Amino acid sequence: MIGCPRASRALIISEYPGRQRPPGSNGAPEWSSWIDWASVSSPPPPASPAVAGALPAARPRFLLALRVIFFLSGAAALIDQVVWTRALHRIVGVSAAAAATVLTAFMAGLAVGGFLFGGIADRARRPLRLYAGMELAIALFALLTPWLFRLLIPLYAMAAETVGADSAWLPVLRAALCMTILLPPTILMGGTLPVLVRGCLTDRATQPTAELYAVNTAGALLGCLAAGFILIGALGEFGSIMVASAGNLIAAAWAWQASRHRTAPTAASTSEFTAEFTAEPTDDFSPPTAPEFSSAMALDFSPLLKGGPRGVCTTELSPSVEKELAKGSTPTTLNPRLLLAVALSGGAIGVMLLPPGGSLSRRAVERLGQVDRHDESAEGTVTALTTREGNKLLLVNGVGMTTLCTDTRFMAHLPLMLHPNPRSVLVICLGMGTTFRSACRHDVSITAVELQPAAIRLFPWFHPDAPALLADPRRCILSGDGRNFLLLERSRYSVISIDPAPPMYGAGAVNLYTREFLALCRERLDESGVILLWVPNEHCLESDFRLVLRTFRGEFAHAQVWVGPELAGFYLIGSERPLRARRSRMRAVLDSPAVRADLCELLPHLLDHPDRPPIRLLLTNDEIDRYCRQETRTLTDDRPYTEFPLWRWLAARPDLRANWMRASRLNPYITRTAAGVFVDQ
Repeated sequence: MIGCPRASRALIISEYPGRQRPPGSNGAPEWSSWIDWASVSSPPPPASPAVAGALPAARPRFLLALRVIFFLSGAAALIDQVVWTRALHRIVGVSAAAAATVLTAFMAGLAVGGFLFGGIADRARRPLRLYAGMELAIALFALLTPWLFRLLIPLYAMAAETVGADSAWLPVLRAALCMTILLPPTILMGGTLPVLVRGCLTDRATQPTAELYAVNTAGALLGCLAAGFILIGALGEFGSIMVASAGNLIAAAWAWQASRHRTAPTAASTSEFTAEFTAEPTDDFSPPTAPEFSSAMALDFSPLLKGGPRGVCTTELSPSVEKELAKGSTPTTLNPRLLLAVALSGGAIGVMLLPPGGSLSRRAVERLGQVDRHDESAEGTVTALTTREGNKLLLVNGVGMTTLCTDTRFMAHLPLMLHPNPRSVLVICLGMGTTFRSACRHDVSITAVELQPAAIRLFPWFHPDAPALLADPRRCILSGDGRNFLLLERSRYSVISIDPAPPMYGAGAVNLYTREFLALCRERLDESGVILLWVPNEHCLESDFRLVLRTFRGEFAHAQVWVGPELAGFYLIGSERPLRARRSRMRAVLDSPAVRADLCELLPHLLDHPDRPPIRLLLTNDEIDRYCRQETRTLTDDRPYTEFPLWRWLAARPDLRANWMRASRLNPYITRTAAGVFVDQ
């Protein structure tokens, strides 16, 4: 509706042709007096013979075309928005500032489009053909967006390198780049509504405007649900864009066809209409005040909120509305039953389609233990609590992230054992800071990146020696998106340790498992660099683990899978050089007093048996290839399978969902490594 006030006024007033302009100063009418409330129920004047003979035959087909066009336009726009938002978040980051930048660019385009095309629509001789051209342009541009986003990556990296990653100008350049990509299609999307509304008014025929708005909203709702629950998981992001583009093309074809078969208005039939409502505002027009405009819009949308014989809406006014209009009051005809049904249906669908392991309520958090710290920021809420067993737990937005355990310590020790001469470490996803703290036991420089600033502030609470560790100038913790940091940072590291936020299907977690991200990590490793990627066992199907493992194996010449003492998940180790799992090197590291003290802090007897190493090699190169032989897919940015496991999760047996390792083909390997066998490659 932005940018088309004249069309909106024409919609409101054309439904009440019995209106009379009351005299005013200089002939300027007051907006509230433009509508003759007493004449709302009066029959409209008869149409001219030229229109009266042609309109009844063309109207049903034309209204059907409008419904299809409005529905497809709304669905396609929201599918595109979901996909584009995901793609841009991988480039500019998923921080609150980056997300606000993407949303601002999208909404700015819609507003500018509505403003510009509001006037263009009034001057267009064939608005429906103009609309068809706009939908065609949106479809073509949407199909080009994957390549445009790829071009945006080096431009963004170049801008960050020029002004500096910490510069205040970087958010400005980021917003400019986002708008460069999003403005052209979103301007066209914002202009489709006023152009299509103007096409409804061309022939003076009263259209069920509220019903058309309802159809458009229903299409947008379906587009959101389809993109989030079906399309991206089944077809990928580009496949979803193709579906949306197909909707744009069908809407364009229907609009073009409707423009050909509509009866063009003659001068005689539209003289009365155009005499008082021209494309340009007249000199005696004064803009309505906010209350007056709200009253008019309430009247305009009252058919949408009134349940009619077809179950959705009608163009006639209900008796209650007519009574309120006769009293001179503003009609408020919200149907509470309809709104309640919509709200309950949406909530029920959302609850049923959510996989297990969601966020915890405040009461559930308090049942876990005592809440010691609670910090909120623009990025989310972070809660630190002590469980009834005495352990410390970290929750982000009500979702359990991690607890103090030994497995997270090996995220630092294991790759440092496998590297011949480590010098620097990058930790992506700080969490409690356990991996960062364990890396400090080695003589290396350490950089950690954490999305949640509140988690960084809680680091000293989880580990009281944090201030002393951070006193070393070689160690630092940065706030930001880990993938975006690697994209902008050109430094090389000996070890990169990644602990994505659980669960695997959580929003954005897949961005740290895809082929594109792993390739970016490979570029940031030194010649003998080692990467560790953590895959949690909880809420992870075996098919998803196999998919992640195959993707990881395809990016690194040498790969291994290890398990820790608590079997909480898997360490995926990769390198371009052969990985040497030598007993002598491991014993030297484990016998170090600093490392031994770190590992025995929670498990005092972990290193009491030298013949039984605390970590176990599970799969080597050849074994990974055999295990993943039946998996033909690859996890990519375009095909984020692991973020959409709903239908696979519902089809899996409950015992496999609880702990699939017990019924997995990995059991022979776990049995083989139970005796602590190390393989020297």
